[in-house]
Amino acid sequence: MKTTLILFLFVTTHYIFSQKIFYQDICNCGVSGAGFSNGISGLANSGQIVTNLDINSVIKKAFLIYGRFGETEPITINFNGQNLTLSTSNQAGNKFVSFQENNLVEFSSIHIKDVTEFININQNTYLINTPLQSHTIGESGFFGSFYLIIVFENPNFEKSVQTLIVNELNSNSVVDYSFNNLMPINNFFPVSLAIHSDIIWDTINDGSFIEVNNNLIGLIGGDDNINSQFLGGGVKGHFYYLNNELFGLDDDLPNLSMNGTDGLADISSIITNTNNINIRMTKQMSAPYNMYLSFNLAYTSSCASFPVTTSPDTSVCKGSTLQLQASGGVQYDWLPAAGLSCSTCPNPIVQTDSSQFYTVRIWNNDSCSVVRPVHVTVYEPAKFSNISITPTTCGEANGQLTATLSNTAYLPLSFSVNNAPFQNSSTYTKQFQNLPYGPLLLTAKDGHQCTIDTLLTIPYNNTCSALFTASPSTGATPLNVQFSNQSTNATNYAWEINATSLGSILNNHIFDTAGTYFVQLYAWQNIPECIDSFSVQIIVFDSLVVQVPNVFTVNNDGVNDVFSLISNQEITVAYSIVNRWGTVVASGTSKSLPITNGVYTTTIWDGRNATNGVYFYTITLQSQGENKIVNGFVERLD
Repeated sequence: MKTTLILFLFVTTHYIFSQKIFYQDICNCGVSGAGFSNGISGLANSGQIVTNLDINSVIKKAFLIYGRFGETEPITINFNGQNLTLSTSNQAGNKFVSFQENNLVEFSSIHIKDVTEFININQNTYLINTPLQSHTIGESGFFGSFYLIIVFENPNFEKSVQTLIVNELNSNSVVDYSFNNLMPINNFFPVSLAIHSDIIWDTINDGSFIEVNNNLIGLIGGDDNINSQFLGGGVKGHFYYLNNELFGLDDDLPNLSMNGTDGLADISSIITNTNNINIRMTKQMSAPYNMYLSFNLAYTSSCASFPVTTSPDTSVCKGSTLQLQASGGVQYDWLPAAGLSCSTCPNPIVQTDSSQFYTVRIWNNDSCSVVRPVHVTVYEPAKFSNISITPTTCGEANGQLTATLSNTAYLPLSFSVNNAPFQNSSTYTKQFQNLPYGPLLLTAKDGHQCTIDTLLTIPYNNTCSALFTASPSTGATPLNVQFSNQSTNATNYAWEINATSLGSILNNHIFDTAGTYFVQLYAWQNIPECIDSFSVQIIVFDSLVVQVPNVFTVNNDGVNDVFSLISNQEITVAYSIVNRWGTVVASGTSKSLPITNGVYTTTIWDGRNATNGVYFYTITLQSQGENKIVNGFVERLD
């Protein structure tokens, strides 16, 4: 039984990933490939891809390969009645330089979409409709240049190997491709090479010479018959390969040469190494374009099939990890290796921040291998666009939280607070009520099961107010002060005098020692966090004691020479002194002066203008808010 292999190759920029095999399988299969390009314009266009399938087979795998020229936003196309989103998430290799001139640089890349579910074995024509896209070198780009590969399986077919290789070489005037470590090629049967190129205008000024293993096989350029209405559509090799036979479609012929829009060749006669093929593409002139997006090989191989399994296309939330799986081989090679816990084990753990393809080459014992792609879609978690909080009343649980996710979040959404069960929401906004004071963990989950959380605090409004009156607030010892609690919205109280606790009730207190006292009331509602305080200063002084002499001598002996008072406090006096006939001999005010600590003297009258005798006085004493009137007599002597 003979074995056939189909190889698809794509060209892009960074050499580290050059000629990366994207897909390879061994099965009793046939394959058909065809393309459609809307040219360089990026205009809204419709086109068709015409294949040739065997109606007695089943579809095994189908890939829609397309290019991104420059930087552009995602678009939606219609493929065979199905809306497909084209974006960088399906980029199958690194970007490459597609145009560079006059300080303008354009980067492009190859993208692949698995369209197996949209292919019908009874259908050969597939329509593609693209929207209007703006294309300006160095500013905006577009998606285009579609190529469809369909692998169909039938146990009655000869065994064949299907391989899809993604290349990442820059678009230069001369580009060399070397396909190494291929499965052994049996060149007794046709070896099919099909071109997938784009933006090649003609063979007069803008064609590309193609050499295979140093053999010039032709000059390609122009627009395929099926795409002739679009300028610059390039050359696509349209073919099908079945039971070790190669057939051309559209304007392509299964012979050794490629000329004009014929992008198909049987290169079996120029195979020199059954494991390697070298291809050189040379621009006819120094045109800035000519892009070679893929090369498709089909040939018979001595490799046998062997069953393998790999992870299906999967998804992960950004920042999370997942484990990829492969089995059925004796050796494994994963690409790209960056972000993998290991690149040669069957089950690496991957962490990546962007959607991308991983490929695993699985080797069997006879040095043959299959390659499987695994697409990992990385979802950005939803983001909160607004969070508003209504404080709770202190001591109660009536706070509110309203959280809004950005309208880019993937529906349906659900929300949770403090790890409680998630609550579904049909809108981007969710409100939580009856929340208590304190820290709160808010978690949101989108339709991809990606979560985002944030730690918040529900504040409180304290309606509790501590207040009391103290009467009197100053006076002499013993001072009996009455207290009246006038607090509002409080259920608990604590009284203190100079930081000494007095319990929860204080109606009155007797201060029997002179000093300054701070009376503090703490009041709160239900919980201590709702506390409020109020304080009053109480000043207590000793009772006034005044010594009034009944005689003084005006003899200048330094002892009792004037009429003066001795007091235990600083005082201010107002006085009036009269003789026995009621005539005022002295009047006025005077302030005390300290003699020693705690002893004060206040001079009233020196008696210099009077004669000896008895005089009568009225003295008003003022001290720390206390007023006293003293009446009496004093005798003046020489």
